[in-house]
Amino acid sequence: MKHFHLIFVFLIFCQSSFSQFDKGIQGYWLQEGYGVYLEISETTYKMYDVTQISCQPSSSSALNDWTGSLETLFDLYKIEETDEVSMILKYGITRYKFNKLKEPLTLCEKPILSSKDPKLNFDILWHTFKENYAYSKLRGVDWDKIYKEHTDLITEHTTEVELYGYIGEILDAIQDEHISLRVPKDISEAYLKIRELKKEESQPSDNEKEVSDSNKEYDYTSLRSNALENILKLYNTNNFKRYHKDLLIWGKLKKEVGYIQINSMNGYSQDVYVAESYSSNEYWDKHWEKVFDDIKKGKTLGQYLRGERKGVKVMMDSIITQLSDTPNLIIDLRFNPGGTDQVAMDILSYFATNKTNIFTKKIWTGVENSFESKVYVESSDKLYQGKVILLMGSQTGSSAEAMVLGSLGFKNIIRIGSNTMGIFSDVLQKKLPNGWSFGLSNEIYESSNNKNYEYVGITPDFLIPYSREWVTFHKSMVMLNDKDPAIEKAFSIFNK
Repeated sequence: MKHFHLIFVFLIFCQSSFSQFDKGIQGYWLQEGYGVYLEISETTYKMYDVTQISCQPSSSSALNDWTGSLETLFDLYKIEETDEVSMILKYGITRYKFNKLKEPLTLCEKPILSSKDPKLNFDILWHTFKENYAYSKLRGVDWDKIYKEHTDLITEHTTEVELYGYIGEILDAIQDEHISLRVPKDISEAYLKIRELKKEESQPSDNEKEVSDSNKEYDYTSLRSNALENILKLYNTNNFKRYHKDLLIWGKLKKEVGYIQINSMNGYSQDVYVAESYSSNEYWDKHWEKVFDDIKKGKTLGQYLRGERKGVKVMMDSIITQLSDTPNLIIDLRFNPGGTDQVAMDILSYFATNKTNIFTKKIWTGVENSFESKVYVESSDKLYQGKVILLMGSQTGSSAEAMVLGSLGFKNIIRIGSNTMGIFSDVLQKKLPNGWSFGLSNEIYESSNNKNYEYVGITPDFLIPYSREWVTFHKSMVMLNDKDPAIEKAFSIFNK
């Protein structure tokens, strides 16, 4: 999944470089399809999250605060164009449209700073999803029906635990891995205790108990780590090299076959050092602790993302140089849940023989002709020139899927595995007045031939029927004790 799902851009603009835009960008702006209202004065900005009924200081993780200096704002934004009615900003691979308002937004004259009112919090979440969620029709969600069913349940007397239960059940039913809800630990634990008691009272069948208890035994990170390490053991790859613990693992499966296991699209910044002696769980816990500590101390997301891009270039330049003598290469994305699209596109550039339009991003606004960005990949100066096979599966998600989607436009890449997860959009981050955070998908990714793979995932050229359930999938990879069918299939294709 995308760890940093940002609305904004990262290129630095000093005061002199954006002074020419001062008059054009000052004023009141409404971002199309994101529920964001932006006020720009001569030297400062203010940003708000808005719905039809509410206005709050923005919760975007792209900026350290919802208000500040233009210098901070333009550490993330690149102004692509602006005129009297609109402004196009760019972050990474995506363009965003802001429409100019003649007057300040009335709702934001008195923004909601905080409130524990259960009804208000529910209504704001409901409006945010109805106004911004891109896949209601695809996933069969009727927001009007949901509101009608809950309007009498949620009152001023509804407890936080009860409210969490109502919202959690609504969002879980959508079955979208890019939807999230984050609440204080005591609330989620209290709700889980109540739910466990209800399960015991309902007396589930022995089979249901067995499946539930079986899944409780597994920690996602540990099981995933065991699965990806087992693949290496099958091919006696003790001489494989690594970057950042298990982020990138590479070497040669055979003299003529290189192998790169890419296990995330985040974590490449070489400014973040953690000792390799830690376990995988400990390593990544400490990595993200350092990242968030640096941000709290004033490091901008723009600086962090520039570090990510610099890190991935150093790593991939080295890997491609060392594997350049192999005529065949396997790229393994089966254990990659995602990260940052720009990182995924930077990796894909090492296999692009020319500038290629690989997909289009559209912003959902409820109308057919929504604003869109065509995404291109240009060739890296360290281009890999051999045959490429990409391994994918049910746990290949988010920006890792964006890389798979981009690969559809490359004639030199073949895909083996099962359908990907089917979640593409950046996650639009929002916050409720009671402090709870949530995320949702508001973008539509389409291939260069206008096909949308949301929910169903991208189909491989050669099928390996992996389970879509994460425990079953990873256990199946841990239990391989002879050969990996996907890698063996790749060998046979290379031989032909």
